Amino acid sequence: MKYDSFLKELARDKELARLIDKALEKKETGKSLRTILEYYYLKYLFIKDLDFTKVKNEIKEEVKKLLKTKKVKRGERHDGES
Repeated sequence: MKYDSFLKELARDKELARLIDKALEKKETGKSLRTILEYYYLKYLFIKDLDFTKVKNEIKEEVKKLLKTKKVKRGERHDGES
C-alpha cells in the first residue's frame, strides 16, 4: 500500500479525520502528527499480519494524546512557573 492510499483509508474514518484536522490547526503539533503517521505507516507496511483497523485505532489514541499535551517553553517548568 502506498503512503497516499494509506492516508486516504485513514481519512474515511470521520472521527480520525476530525482529530487529524484539529492537530493540523495547531502549529506545534504538525511535525509530531507527521511522525506518528509515518511511524504507523511503516509499522503497517512491514508487519505482515497487522490489521489495518488496529493500526487506525492506535493512530487515534496517539493523536488524542498529542492534542492533550501542552508544549512547555524552554526554561519553564511543567507547572507553568519559571
